[in-house]
Amino acid sequence: MANFYIVGLPLAVGLGVLLVATVGNQTSDFKNTLGAAFLMSPVFYGRPIAILPISLAASITAQKHRRYKASAESETISLRLYRLGLAYLAFTGPLAYSVLCNTAATLSYVAETLGSFLSWFSFFPLLGRLLESVFLLPCRILWLLVGDPGFTSRQFQEWEKLYEFVESFQDEKRQLAYQVLGLPEGATNEEIHRTYRDLVKVWHPDHNRHQREEAQRRFLEIQAAYEFLSQPKKPRASWR
Repeated sequence: MANFYIVGLPLAVGLGVLLVATVGNQTSDFKNTLGAAFLMSPVFYGRPIAILPISLAASITAQKHRRYKASAESETISLRLYRLGLAYLAFTGPLAYSVLCNTAATLSYVAETLGSFLSWFSFFPLLGRLLESVFLLPCRILWLLVGDPGFTSRQFQEWEKLYEFVESFQDEKRQLAYQVLGLPEGATNEEIHRTYRDLVKVWHPDHNRHQREEAQRRFLEIQAAYEFLSQPKKPRASWR
């Protein structure tokens, strides 16, 4: 949580303020706005209201350094992509950080919100899956930066964090469940049941007294994956 208040929170607030400041025919200074957010974050470190003074400081700084854009004609596609990327980072960056730091309250709220948002696209399965992949892209990038996301004995806690975040993403959750059981996607119910029984015997805590804590985590993950895959698939609505 230390890095969240020092890095994650001021970065998200600063990017959000900059995004709003660039709307219309005016813009603001990038460095000064972000600098104000980062300078204010240690003052209110660890306090629930930290986002308010950081937002206020960044907003005042952005307002102080507002200026008119050079000209509407000089706006290029790269500038538009830059703004779009800024909005994407401001939204998904803190979420990806929350996954790694296991900020449970944030993850629960975000997963519920995004799950409801994606449910609107149930009539367009391909579009829903595309948006799902876009939302989870920062998480996958951070996984590549921090290490192998494979399900080895040292990665069980990280699996739990990621599993909690993607709870509302049914396709991603199903894929992770297959990985936990070591099965290819589309495995039959018989294969799932047989693999589950074999893994439960191997990882039962009573059979692994020398590594009981690790075995218990693995056992619970196998149980959760099996229960999810045993549920009947919810049919996706089709456009008629």
